Amino acid sequence: MSSKIVVVVPTVRPESYKTFREAWDLHFKWWDCDLVTVWDGDAPQLHLNDRPLGAARDLVDEGDLDLFDYCRTDAVRNLGSYFAAKNLDFDYLVTLDDDVLPITDDPKYKDPIGDHLRVLHTKVPGSWMNTLMGVGVEFPRGTPYQVRAENTVHISHGLWTGTLDWDGITQHYLIPQAVGEPEKYRKREFYIGPVPSGIHFSFCGMHVAVTREALPLLMYCPQGPTVGYHRWGDIWMGNHLVEECAKRKWSIYTGASVINHSRASNVYKNLDAENCNGGYEINETLYKTPDDQLPPFFAEYTRKRLKYQTRMTELLGLPA
Repeated sequence: MSSKIVVVVPTVRPESYKTFREAWDLHFKWWDCDLVTVWDGDAPQLHLNDRPLGAARDLVDEGDLDLFDYCRTDAVRNLGSYFAAKNLDFDYLVTLDDDVLPITDDPKYKDPIGDHLRVLHTKVPGSWMNTLMGVGVEFPRGTPYQVRAENTVHISHGLWTGTLDWDGITQHYLIPQAVGEPEKYRKREFYIGPVPSGIHFSFCGMHVAVTREALPLLMYCPQGPTVGYHRWGDIWMGNHLVEECAKRKWSIYTGASVINHSRASNVYKNLDAENCNGGYEINETLYKTPDDQLPPFFAEYTRKRLKYQTRMTELLGLPA
């Protein structure tokens, strides 16, 4: 399998990034990846293969600057994807957080990048769900043959072991229970397979791979101090991914690639961040709120998301 791959990583922690680079070095070399690192801050900086390129906004076309007015935290990686679309030749883009590491003690997880690539551009059911989980499995009796290769996979949603991706409320609830049985609350069985078309799920954006064609859809919802929302950027982006993929008869595959999530975030900071400006309440209904009824911030995000999609399509040379 010969493919050109770019990896986009946002970071603000030098020590965490150093560990990340050392852990992934052989994987990036094996797949000959270009690495775009976005250093977060008041003036985010871009590095290409650890070579400084300067302020990220200086590398953005003037007419596109408004797309990145309030990109911070996990959404800062939008700048890396934009840079890649404008300047690099690639078939697939993988984006990783700086605290996710390859699994080294289980051979079935030895190639997380290759595991992503093995499901992207494969054909899967869209309107039916296969109850036999896994990559390339058979179909149970009664599954119509015409739906077995119905959709093409364009997004691979990676999963994780180690520190699981809890919201603050769940994390707080589990603390006293996990004291006596820590491993029980660090290991879970995940669903592995295509997500049924149009069905919403918690889209964790710390370990994701997309085809070149799907990259314009991958605009993390802007987060950070200037807008007052935190820890929802990937979740709220995921709402649109589900809907946009359904329109295109594309599929999202979850669980093909698994890594280790090494860092446990502070439960009390998570509670405050997620509930800032009513984040929990907004999330209860946002996924089913029509665009014309969205609160002002989300209406603006929708506008910029559509502009980003159009602009990225142009930069990538894709058909409109």
